[in-house]
Amino acid sequence: MPIEPLIVTVAPTGGKHTKDSHSGIPLTPEEVADVAAKAEKAGASVIHVHVRDVHGGSTLNPARAEEFMAAVRDSSNLIFELSTGGNLQHLQAERLQVLEIRPEVATISCGSVNLADGVFINTREFYGELYREIRRLGIVPSFEIMDLGHATAAARLLRGELAQESPLFEIIAGTEGGMPSSTLALLACLQELPANSHVSVSGVGADPTEAWLFGLVSASGIRVGMEDNLVSSGGPDNIDLVSQVVGLARSAGRRVATTTEARWLLGLQGPSNAEGPERE
Repeated sequence: MPIEPLIVTVAPTGGKHTKDSHSGIPLTPEEVADVAAKAEKAGASVIHVHVRDVHGGSTLNPARAEEFMAAVRDSSNLIFELSTGGNLQHLQAERLQVLEIRPEVATISCGSVNLADGVFINTREFYGELYREIRRLGIVPSFEIMDLGHATAAARLLRGELAQESPLFEIIAGTEGGMPSSTLALLACLQELPANSHVSVSGVGADPTEAWLFGLVSASGIRVGMEDNLVSSGGPDNIDLVSQVVGLARSAGRRVATTTEARWLLGLQGPSNAEGPERE
């Protein structure tokens, strides 16, 4: 059976980076839309979006989130994946309310994790409620896995009444307090997930190569971008990072997915503006 094309996700902003971190960090709907258009041409098919307010701070305000989603859809055909995490200060009610904009995909974290600037809290009661609301609204959940226990918790949740045929997971390895981005850790995590899962891999930090290689060989996709791989104020920007992953895939003989192919692979029937650029 032919290997499926690689789904490349760009994560351009995150919840805390500012222009002081790197001048290329996109903070407005227009800036994120510009990254979306360029990232699609470079080979991405999904964009993972953290919404920012007019001052550049993290927000989960639905009206502001709608502006970001509309801007991305006007500029590209990328699958719009909304972060429901925002940053560590957002209330659970805010994380639920933002779902009213009904993105194609929304994130869910099945467990808490210690990060560099605090604890990202996700109780079992809350992530169960978040999952049920995502499914009720017809949104595809993307399970963010930052530690091995998150994988087992997500798998347990999926064995319940709202089981999915082909769930979507993003293994985000290398965060402080989370699982390392080593091949052994990634393999252990992968083995805990349902066999029919779509799995994307991200290696957080300045050297994500081991995680990228694992994703290239063993996963459905790779996530990359300045949210995860901001090195310094003069380091590579989002398009540079997408191009690095696409180049790695092509050198290994694995084709990257178009947005149309990615939607088909992930079972999405969302907005589609065009066929998307041709991929080699």
